[in-house]
Amino acid sequence: MTRARFLLLGLLLLTPAVARGQQCIEDVLCVIAEERNDAVYFYVDNQLPEALIVIFDVETENMKADVNFPHLSTYAGRQETRAFTLRPRNRRAQWGYTYSFRWRRVVNTLGCQDDVFCIVAEEHDDYIEVFVQNRQPIDVTIELEVDLEVDLGNAASGVQMPHTATYPGNRRTTAFRLERIKRDGSVRYSYGYKWLYGRLNARHDDTFGYALPYAPGKSYAVMQGYNGRFSHDGKHAIDWDMPERTPVHAARGGLVMAIETRYTEGGLDERLKTRANYIRIQHDDGTIGNYVHLAPNGAFVKVGQRVRQGQVIGVSGNTGYSSGPHLHFEVYTITSDLGHRTIPVRFQVDGRQRVILKEGRAYTASLR
Repeated sequence: MTRARFLLLGLLLLTPAVARGQQCIEDVLCVIAEERNDAVYFYVDNQLPEALIVIFDVETENMKADVNFPHLSTYAGRQETRAFTLRPRNRRAQWGYTYSFRWRRVVNTLGCQDDVFCIVAEEHDDYIEVFVQNRQPIDVTIELEVDLEVDLGNAASGVQMPHTATYPGNRRTTAFRLERIKRDGSVRYSYGYKWLYGRLNARHDDTFGYALPYAPGKSYAVMQGYNGRFSHDGKHAIDWDMPERTPVHAARGGLVMAIETRYTEGGLDERLKTRANYIRIQHDDGTIGNYVHLAPNGAFVKVGQRVRQGQVIGVSGNTGYSSGPHLHFEVYTITSDLGHRTIPVRFQVDGRQRVILKEGRAYTASLR
């Protein structure tokens, strides 16, 4: 905060006089007081490229202002802008003023998750808008919590915390607002977040028929089906008995949202449960197809690439927690606690028939 004191004797002069005094915060802004015979004109010279909010407190002696104090306003970047004017009530009498000011950025980047998204706060006169700038083409779901310093008593959140929502790809989306109680007061808060790729509580298109995820005419046995006893308890997932490096085809088209290909080891060691290679594809209804236990470097697609049903996307393997070479496939949606809920889906077999696959049976992929 900067405070300046001026006490002047107003005189009637025959020639105009102009004096400019200024208080500066280096490389941010200057507040300029331009004193003329008839008035004092205040300007804000914003030296940053982005807009700033400046709040003035002014006390006067024998002067009136064209605004009320404290006075809050926004000033565009790289510009000198008129703020307000003080005029003597009686120019033959002594007059003077003191002023102080505070400033803040209109837009503050609170934090970024690599190149995936940024959480940003944009300040306005009456509220602070918190939004997410999603930098990827893929939807992200974020659990965001803001803790206000309630002792300041100057802001209130209109949503329940933590706040969980989905933010579409390549878009800026408002998360919530913090309403100001005092227009010129400070608001202090801390925040934290958790996130996942995908859409919250996506509604599956149950009319869709999934293609078997291997080449037309090929046949592989289902070694574990929905709610299988070995590792599918409570899961709607399918394991096909499949040799390593078998071409894997997209069971449904969509946008490639995540890939892992760096792991080389497989087996029934507990530590391998998080070390399987995979490809995840977001479908048009927001659900996610997950192809797991792929071979090292076994992905033929890239994140952000759109694939069609039946397209070769990679090769199978035996990485992660695995009893032997196979392909694991499941379709899931993101839940409000940032968990996964798998969805039972039907596959096209024997032409166009849509069926739930049975454990122990082999199925031949239809010719497309």
